[in-house]
Amino acid sequence: MTRLPGRPTNCPRCGGRLARDNDTGRCAACQTAQRDRLITPPTLPTSFWEHEPIRQALTERHLGRVFRAYRCHPYHGREPLPQRTVAGWLGMTQAQLSRIENGPPIVHLDRLAHWSKILGIPARVLWFKPPASMVGTEGAAAGVSIATDWPESTKIADTGDVTRRELLRILTMASALMGGPAAHSVDWERAGSSTAGSPSPGAGTLRQYEMVNASLWKAYGAAMPKHAAAPMVRQQLGIVTDALRLSNAPDVHRRLCAVVADLLQLTGELAFDAGNHEEAGRCYSLAATACREAQAYDLWACAMTRYAYLSLYQQAYSDAKAMLDAAARLAANGDSQLSTRQWVQSVRAQALARLGQVDECRRALDSAESVSSLTDEVHNGGWLRFNGSRTTEERGNCYVALGRPALAEPVLMEAVSQGLSVRRRGIVMTDLALVGVQRGDVYQAVHFGAAALDAERQGRSGVLKQRLLDLRTELKPFGGDHHVRHLTQQITAAVTTPVAGWKPEEQADDR
Repeated sequence: MTRLPGRPTNCPRCGGRLARDNDTGRCAACQTAQRDRLITPPTLPTSFWEHEPIRQALTERHLGRVFRAYRCHPYHGREPLPQRTVAGWLGMTQAQLSRIENGPPIVHLDRLAHWSKILGIPARVLWFKPPASMVGTEGAAAGVSIATDWPESTKIADTGDVTRRELLRILTMASALMGGPAAHSVDWERAGSSTAGSPSPGAGTLRQYEMVNASLWKAYGAAMPKHAAAPMVRQQLGIVTDALRLSNAPDVHRRLCAVVADLLQLTGELAFDAGNHEEAGRCYSLAATACREAQAYDLWACAMTRYAYLSLYQQAYSDAKAMLDAAARLAANGDSQLSTRQWVQSVRAQALARLGQVDECRRALDSAESVSSLTDEVHNGGWLRFNGSRTTEERGNCYVALGRPALAEPVLMEAVSQGLSVRRRGIVMTDLALVGVQRGDVYQAVHFGAAALDAERQGRSGVLKQRLLDLRTELKPFGGDHHVRHLTQQITAAVTTPVAGWKPEEQADDR
């Protein structure tokens, strides 16, 4: 086969020879690395750091400019790495990364060392010297935890009865420990550990941890409002994180990492439901790291799927699809009798619907519904709770997103008849209201919108609040109708009313 004119003969990333029919511009290995970059930063060659823009940024001692030069390096391909992708690796939002890239130089040593470690910047090229406890055997910054004194723009919000400092202490310990069992490299006095000298947990203790985790998921499912379960979850997360410090045997370390990953996902669920997406992203990211340590593929795929929800709610649908594609590959290595693969496809269908990919969306929905063909126990009721009971309402939601009201309405009405929880019923009501909007039926939009609002008042759900905000936006073209105006005013009042136990400023992300 003759190579078409203008096509490269070698992969620009690794230099390998390209096949004659390769029209992607990259070899298969580099294409796989490109797809998987949403999970973790790539391993870079030594020559990467000799690139002139990076050398210049390092000379200027401005890590934000190093980030920009890193993203724009030709090693990554023709297009720079998106800020959203790199921000996810660093445990921050895209807006925060943008401020760091364009703002004054960061001078706090903990943050400099932590972010350098994540990106794998060699210690030899840095202008600062990481503390001895933060340097690995190969000279790169390592073992650095999340700083507890970040500026207000990067701090995460309090939740429940647990203070910001306590939550950050727990996440600091988890972040440092899940990279390996070398406890001697962590400053435990600073981390606030209180279990020094305790024995490493045995099999019985580990089983107890897992049983407590399962009971906490049940408590979360039954709680109304959801944040009522937060204090118990944070307390258990602190206990198992302290236990992780004591583990030396690899099998104990892996099992504890799975326990921590389980709890981090539950912590992220609490934050996500409350509208604190930054905190949720931090928890899901740490959970994915723990799953990798534990080699727990189903648990890992679930962490990635939960992380993808953040992109869905931020309307970054291509990012969500890419992350869900990665989750599907992880799930393929897991237990085929669990419903992990079907859950990934269920969420993936939502991203495909919002990208307008009708056929792929339907295939993903059909794949999700194959959960009914599984036998025995298809989920654990905790970090994996997908049993197919929501596939009807999710199919209806996808049809709404695709702008197919005639397909959506009968499916959603069927879902209503299935006896849903208050929150799920409210979400279906917002979808039925959107069907009315798409048809231009003001009566239907107001009728179901009011029903959704009643459900939000009962459940105080951040997820339902966001759905109501989306509905309010869609109702704007009908603002001349006084019924619509009354409903939108009620929605505005509801979403700005503080939830009991939460400070008013913590509701900002809900608006």
